[in-house]
Amino acid sequence: MPEGTLEVQIFRGHGLKDVEIFGASDPFAILSCGVVSHQTRVIHNAGGEPVWEQDFKFDVSSDIEELSISIYDFERDGRNRQMGTCIIPLADVFVQLEIPPSNYEVLLPDGKVHGKVELSLKFLPKVYHGTLELHLMEAHGLISADVFDKSDPYAIIKCNEQTLKSKVMENAGNDPVWDQLFAFAVSSEITEATITLMDRDTFTPDDPLGDAVIPLEAVFKQGSVPLSKYKVIGSSGKEAGEVVVGLKFVPKE
Repeated sequence: MPEGTLEVQIFRGHGLKDVEIFGASDPFAILSCGVVSHQTRVIHNAGGEPVWEQDFKFDVSSDIEELSISIYDFERDGRNRQMGTCIIPLADVFVQLEIPPSNYEVLLPDGKVHGKVELSLKFLPKVYHGTLELHLMEAHGLISADVFDKSDPYAIIKCNEQTLKSKVMENAGNDPVWDQLFAFAVSSEITEATITLMDRDTFTPDDPLGDAVIPLEAVFKQGSVPLSKYKVIGSSGKEAGEVVVGLKFVPKE
């Protein structure tokens, strides 16, 4: 799981079990994520319909998978009575980054559903700074830009407003092999690198062979991505071969 900050906005409870025999319950909720817990205010005489409307933040480590909410009826003698619990998996918010106000079922101690709790979730991934190492290995099946000779392919690699250029592979044609490493200063907020493939010409402007987009999300999560094939898209929008690239991310200490 990713690391970052989880923002929880708890709005209200709906149809919770009122555990008071005389009068109405005074509900409060304890929100727990990992080893950290936060408590809402007590809403006196709210019964099964408390309105909290409070915000809480949690620092999320890579081993956190869920948010738990325990709802109690406040008692002055300290013997608070449980009104139910709610377990919310966090996998969806880690992917979507934000989940609008939604209702989650509250379970009684006997496992039966009794009411719901309404809240919204927002996840802010931790931003890492460091070096992206891009290994441009080779390409396959590139288009032929020269009519009477083999192409001389090279690559222009762009990432985080930085541009680097590979060596020119003379007469390599459709299947050049570069086997070159490139380094870019990046943060984990950068989503992709782009590779523009060109054919060098001597007396005329260089011919474009196509572009490949390299997503970076996986390398920030895993630390490295082995040599993999990425589609090259030509100027017509159709596939024009593939490029083989490996990735490694080295965080800044």
